Amino acid sequence: MSAYYYLVSSLPMLLPQTTPPLTIAELEAACGDKLSRTDLQLLQSTQLLPVKQAGGPSASADWNDWEVALRNQIAVSRSGRGDSKVEQLPEKGCYTEINHLVQEAFAIDNPLEREKYLDRARWNRLDELESGHHFDLDKLCLYKLKLLLLEKWQPRQTEGGSENFTDIVKTIVASRNEKDAE
Repeated sequence: MSAYYYLVSSLPMLLPQTTPPLTIAELEAACGDKLSRTDLQLLQSTQLLPVKQAGGPSASADWNDWEVALRNQIAVSRSGRGDSKVEQLPEKGCYTEINHLVQEAFAIDNPLEREKYLDRARWNRLDELESGHHFDLDKLCLYKLKLLLLEKWQPRQTEGGSENFTDIVKTIVASRNEKDAE
């Protein structure tokens, strides 16, 4: 696997729950002429959402396997049955911490706080996967995953959410008033 010393060292540091210092498009543009075609394709295919078949041994594949296991356990917890009859993606690994992590997450009543808790766990997993990867393609893929986590929270703004909620409530009240008037 190639080393990308200058490229990795030139990327801004990512910290959890902060504004992303660059976009995914900017990251991929910065990598475009410095990575081989195969490496660039792997970087571009790296996503937060798991896929059924992740490519060979890489940090992206390890992430994918862990995320599949996490989402499967979340699906079981959301089903309320506590069994494995929920449709799941096939798991490739055994991650003993996930069951406890999901139990703790579902003990949180507020769905927003629950999602933040799960994303903190995702960030911690990415930190674990970075071990031993300093200037290679895996480091770039993990960087992209962290950037995707940061971008996930950018469109969520309190003011816009409050306005949307108010508009929805007004619409519901107006439609009830119209029905009562009939």
